[in-house]
Amino acid sequence: MTRSDKSRLPRPGEGSLVTIAAFAGILLLIIYGRIMGYGIRKDEMMYVPPAKLMPDMSIYGDFFYNHVPYSAWMFHWVYELVGGGNVLYAARLTVFAGWVLLAISVILIMWRMTRSRAVVLFSVVLILGNDLLLSTPGMAGSNNFLPLPFAFLGLGLFLTETLSHKQRFLILVLSGICLSVAAGIKASAVVFIPPIAIGAFFLPTRISFGRRLFRVVLPLALGGAIGAVPLFYYLNSNPDLFLAHVIEFHTGPHVDYWKANKALEPGLALGLAGKTQLAYQLWFTGTNLLLAFAAVFFTFLVFIQRRRIHSPKSTETGQIIVVLTTTALTLWISFVPTPAFPQYFVLPIISLILLLGILYRQFGPQRKIMVPPALGAATLLILVSALPRYAPGTATFIDPRTTEHAKVAASAELIRQRLTKLGLEEGKVATLMPIYPVQAGLKVYPEFATGQFAYRIVPFTDPELLKQYRAVGPDGLSKFFSADPPSAFLLGYEPLLEAPLLNFAENKGYRRINDMTIPNRYGEGFLYVREPADSN
Repeated sequence: MTRSDKSRLPRPGEGSLVTIAAFAGILLLIIYGRIMGYGIRKDEMMYVPPAKLMPDMSIYGDFFYNHVPYSAWMFHWVYELVGGGNVLYAARLTVFAGWVLLAISVILIMWRMTRSRAVVLFSVVLILGNDLLLSTPGMAGSNNFLPLPFAFLGLGLFLTETLSHKQRFLILVLSGICLSVAAGIKASAVVFIPPIAIGAFFLPTRISFGRRLFRVVLPLALGGAIGAVPLFYYLNSNPDLFLAHVIEFHTGPHVDYWKANKALEPGLALGLAGKTQLAYQLWFTGTNLLLAFAAVFFTFLVFIQRRRIHSPKSTETGQIIVVLTTTALTLWISFVPTPAFPQYFVLPIISLILLLGILYRQFGPQRKIMVPPALGAATLLILVSALPRYAPGTATFIDPRTTEHAKVAASAELIRQRLTKLGLEEGKVATLMPIYPVQAGLKVYPEFATGQFAYRIVPFTDPELLKQYRAVGPDGLSKFFSADPPSAFLLGYEPLLEAPLLNFAENKGYRRINDMTIPNRYGEGFLYVREPADSN
């Protein structure tokens, strides 16, 4: 056999890696169906409409948006890429792309780090079968899931490059870009940056400080700066406006609103006790309990191995410290937002998976033999526990009309046709569910373009802060609508919040269309149309 023939032979384990990737592909196909069939969520009113409204309307300035902007631009780019047809489909397709990127990243990085089929399979199944991620945080068109693949790549590439004998400049640039992008999608993902930024000055320990500055610190900083350019643009353009939406909203009126309305959400986690209980339910049950088991199991194996007299000293202590610090920070940041919701508790999953990879590298041959049976059993349990969540997604392949974006599009078309028939298609539609008129190509009020989130906090917002928001509250609706009357109201999903809109419609002679409804998981929506109009 010649040298060229040998170079074409598959490397050991590559066939297994392809098999794992193929299996992950099947699970991803099922997840795609689940995402597309998942019932619409109120949070999507904030994230989805901007995909169509941008760039004709500016984020923060022309409409309210309470998060860093990268996910909004991602949804918009995908919306344009798929031809500008269905805005909800574009947002959820973007989220699915995040699942694909995360699955590929986990397989490649964990394989490079461990060369263990059991660890790689467990890690990717832990993501694709995770009951927390298979619920709202990973299904809806929002910014909750999208930081995960970029945070994993940023941290994972840093670890694998500093563990390698040679650090590749462009790979570390990519690591820095990914970390900035994660923080630009969701502000809480910034916690991944400090441990890596500090660790870059010390890792890898085997090279001189000067070489480390050039080969590790410089590319990371360069990548971080590149990834943060859009954030710097928004911050520099109008810092007060940007911070009012991204920071002050979450620390002021948002908290006050929920304190005043905690009865609307039984079990709402406002204090430390409630947050701790929620964290316990999410981290120590189901799939994440098996992740905790694996982390404790691997730590135990390392501990008993190091108690042996002849156990070699680890050369990867720095990387372990980086991952442990990142894990501690992600655990801490989960408790910071008030009130707490399940989506705030997803970040630790990323660093814990990478911790498994670092710990596995400490094992000697005897310890590695113990890993496949334990992780194999855990992998099987994850798949069995995920079956009830996998099953509903298959229905969307049988009948595409059952996808949520198809339902939204059909309802939007129904609204458009009715308003066109009544000669009202040129006016604005007032609603706390703007995805329907936006999808239909109808006009919406900028104050309601992202749903209820600005409207409901107006009574709890300091007047100076309120000047930074494009918003109108319940007390100002009469004057607001009198100056610019809507052609129609779409109501029926939030009776308490919608009451002032309904009162205005009834007092001003708007007529309810009784022969059509717009149903979703929040209720039966109905139209009130402006008179004179012929509804028949």
